[in-house]
Amino acid sequence: MTRTCTTRNNAFAGYDIPSGTDLVHKTWYLLIDRGYDTFEPTEVFANQLGEAFRTAFVRTAPVPIVPEPVDEAIIDAASITVYEHGDQPDADLRTVVLPSFYRAVADLYCDYRIGYPDGGVGVWFEASDDSHVNG
Repeated sequence: MTRTCTTRNNAFAGYDIPSGTDLVHKTWYLLIDRGYDTFEPTEVFANQLGEAFRTAFVRTAPVPIVPEPVDEAIIDAASITVYEHGDQPDADLRTVVLPSFYRAVADLYCDYRIGYPDGGVGVWFEASDDSHVNG
């Protein structure tokens, strides 16, 4: 099966995630469950943002693991997002920060997957267990 990355919204279609909108919504609710309802321009927040997205990804994909190029994109996108919005501590998490983060993850993933055999589809690692969080 050929996997393409033609738009940000379907960047993860190769993992049977048809829409980025679902990932953004799940990430939002996971952050709320973790006590984050506002943006914080900190490394701790960047880490929580990345973990929430990983959890949303594994709960949405049919296999509960995160592919390596996706994880690399998550790590970099979280740092980039916090940096880009660092001078906007009042930026709305749901309507500004999360969409910006998703765009960065999708764009970076589309670039990063090129360096992997089969586009990174067969390169996986297990995500942390967040079974206590609903999403």
